[in-house]
Amino acid sequence: MNYQTAFSAVQAIVNGLDDNAQLALCSDLISLVHGIGLKSNMKLLDNYNFRTNAMHQLVKSAIWDDVKLSLKRTGNDASSVKYNLADIEFKSFGDNDSKNPLKTSFMWDKQNDATRRKETLGSNAFVFGRFEMEKLAILLVAKEPSTVNHITNLLEAKQAPFLEKWQKNLAQNKRGGSDAIRLSFEEMLLGDAKWHLWVGGTWHKDLESANCIILIQSQQKPKVKKEKTAEEKTAIAAKAKATREAKNQVSANSSSTNSQG
Repeated sequence: MNYQTAFSAVQAIVNGLDDNAQLALCSDLISLVHGIGLKSNMKLLDNYNFRTNAMHQLVKSAIWDDVKLSLKRTGNDASSVKYNLADIEFKSFGDNDSKNPLKTSFMWDKQNDATRRKETLGSNAFVFGRFEMEKLAILLVAKEPSTVNHITNLLEAKQAPFLEKWQKNLAQNKRGGSDAIRLSFEEMLLGDAKWHLWVGGTWHKDLESANCIILIQSQQKPKVKKEKTAEEKTAIAAKAKATREAKNQVSANSSSTNSQG
């Protein structure tokens, strides 16, 4: 049985269960995922490792065939001996709504720490993944040295104002605030650079920023107006009726008072 057949069979079973049974099944499936991860010595449910694993499988098949994930919680995310890359940074963001995917942003935290700021600027390559309903939808890879430098420069430009604000807050006996800086697809794709983009199930290699913008923006889903249930419609109608009756009563009381005066 291939993967798609197996997945379709599981999906059909899940859809046939009531809400309580689906929630009970979720618990068992989470345990199953945990067990699968242990076979690969990876805690898939820790620190969004299941996202990193999905991204890793994709870039391994098309970009760096020897890329190896680090199993540490700190330090580099992945490396490639064959391509002489000691620090490949993986970043992901999960989003379930239909906003413009170009606004998808990625976070580098602990920027109040000097060591972490230095590490942020030390990556040899970047892999950015947008997940929708926790399924990989867009993957943007910065592989070329000029593109990596472009991202590094953007991050460095964000560190200075962040640190200034952080230190100012501390000087005023305020909490430092968020310790993170963020970078979006939209910001990355300003200017000239070459990228590898996976979108709509297809790889597009050595793509210019302008073409990446077009392809990523094409993934924006139209907003679907949620149809109200019969119960919601009844409640709205009842509320409107009560409001009209209250207004009519106020009007009647006002007319009675005026006639008595």
